[in-house]
Amino acid sequence: IPSIEIKAEKIKKLNVIVDFDYSKAIEGFKGKTVSIACRLEDSQISEMAVLCENDIYLFSFESFDFLAAIKNIFEYEDIKKQLHDIKPIVAILLKNNVEPVGIVCDTILASYLLNPNSPDYSIERLMQEYNPPKFELAENAPELAKESAEVSALSETLMKLIEEKEQTKLLNEIEIPLAIVLADMENCGFMADRDGIMEYNKEISARLDEITKEIYDTVGYEFNINSPKQLGSALFEKLALPHGKKTKSGYSTSAEVLESLKYEHPAVALILQYRTYSKLKSTYCDGLLKVIGEDGRIHSSFNQTETRTGRISSTEPNLQNIPVRTELGRELRRFFIAKDGCVLVDADYSQIELRILAHMAHVTNLIDAFNQGKDIHRHTAALVFGVKDEEVTPQMRSQAKAVNFGIIYGMSEFRLSKDIGMSISEARDFINKYFETYPEVKTYMDEVVETCKKQGYVSTLLNR
Repeated sequence: IPSIEIKAEKIKKLNVIVDFDYSKAIEGFKGKTVSIACRLEDSQISEMAVLCENDIYLFSFESFDFLAAIKNIFEYEDIKKQLHDIKPIVAILLKNNVEPVGIVCDTILASYLLNPNSPDYSIERLMQEYNPPKFELAENAPELAKESAEVSALSETLMKLIEEKEQTKLLNEIEIPLAIVLADMENCGFMADRDGIMEYNKEISARLDEITKEIYDTVGYEFNINSPKQLGSALFEKLALPHGKKTKSGYSTSAEVLESLKYEHPAVALILQYRTYSKLKSTYCDGLLKVIGEDGRIHSSFNQTETRTGRISSTEPNLQNIPVRTELGRELRRFFIAKDGCVLVDADYSQIELRILAHMAHVTNLIDAFNQGKDIHRHTAALVFGVKDEEVTPQMRSQAKAVNFGIIYGMSEFRLSKDIGMSISEARDFINKYFETYPEVKTYMDEVVETCKKQGYVSTLLNR
């Protein structure tokens, strides 16, 4: 992580102002950058401290038309705003029909871009880590006034680093606008069919009871199927199934172990079924029913600073983890519905990885093929096998598709040989022919590895 040292000529002395003409103060913010700290209570902003130049103005909910003041500050583009953790604040603003504009820094998002590995983006820890310019406040100054000063000091330091790392566009055009979208999504929520989930839950519960009885009948006695110790005893002592080494805690009954024993005894397949139904009931049916709001919608939280790669994660509940690979799991998806008069729309990128590869590696041949709307896998097969597009067989296209997608993720000749049913030497020749066809890909991949060795990380197109 790059670091810079900021030497202030003198410590900035700040004044806290409580009694002031609100409209005149807001007029004075125009054309300037302000640092804002908010106190949130009962899903509302109860107090706000706004630092402008050397003065901190304390706006209180009880003092005047607070919402009008908030609206005048947040909806005015020419007041540049710096905050710490904008998403919950934006969520409240949107609920009050305030459309925020002019946000130029979120100290959490900026520090996340600079160090995505950090476990903590609290303002206290950021102050310690970045040691921004010092400021001076009266000892009895309110905590919120101090926080607005910290936001100001941190923003100064973080934005210099963001600029140094060429991440200004990433912060201002991706992360900050995205936080506003996510806040809107959280407010909106996803409509769920409560009655449908309850009915499905009953079906799952009934099937669980049936499976439980079948397991007891097959094993020969009743035991706690959810207890690894009792399950291990039933499988490896009572039924004498093959097992690994016994540890102090007992036998392993992991999914991997049970899968390997699936054909050894009918009880094992039943236990795997039991676990599937049990997970569906506890995590999804019971879990989702608990979080459906009074409005009939599930309001998940979307986390912007959780992953190391910039991906969004979802919690309470995790709506990105609704099962889809099994028929049972897919059943759950039909309980996520659109309100009357609306439909759900599903969209996906077409061959996005290959398009990104073509752009980043400057693969002229691939770029031309995409621009001409060609079937990219057929086109690759024709080049690799040295035939015309119309002469490419389904098998040739299938092999080219496996390499097109596999090569991006470093697929080995051994893996390719298994995937497309050829010998390792044939797979090696195929990969070599692919790199001869698209030499820019090989050059790009080698350069990425070398860059990573030198600097310890790789970057995306927008310098994440």
